[in-house]
Amino acid sequence: CTDLIFDLQQHTAFVSGPMSAFQLRKLTANVDLVGLRCKTEHFTKLVRIPLAELKNTRAELSQVVPHSPASILSQLIDRPILEDQIATLRSFVCTLVNENDRREDKLVLSVVRKIRLMKGCTSIRDLAAAYHISVRQLERRFRNFLGLTIKEFVSVVRFNAAKEKINQLTKSLGEISFE
Repeated sequence: CTDLIFDLQQHTAFVSGPMSAFQLRKLTANVDLVGLRCKTEHFTKLVRIPLAELKNTRAELSQVVPHSPASILSQLIDRPILEDQIATLRSFVCTLVNENDRREDKLVLSVVRKIRLMKGCTSIRDLAAAYHISVRQLERRFRNFLGLTIKEFVSVVRFNAAKEKINQLTKSLGEISFE
């Protein structure tokens, strides 16, 4: 996932890029955050920079979105009611999508859907064969579009699927680990 986070106390906004490694962030008391979490493949509709530049990083929103993040921050601060903040964020995101009319890689989006559907239990070779493309080409297109390697993405999806199963506790940890 990729997040847009607005800290209304500190008057800052930042993007947390796609993560392939654990990072610990501690929050102080009395934090007033408003955020938007995007699936990585959809975040590409919001910005023009390659997601590879945001991988495992936290960047100021002004570095990623060139036009007035200060204005969106002030609008969020001026609207203390959550529903109004959500409407403001919705408007901001719609503006970004319209400004960044970027061509999508439909093949990569289809592969992402398949990986999510299979909860990451697939091989890169099988995916490449299913889409009639070489492994190398699939890896290159995937990394260029999402900023993550296909192997990293599959690992994150598998981790999230395992975490979901653990939270449901319908199976033992041993059973989950062998899936």
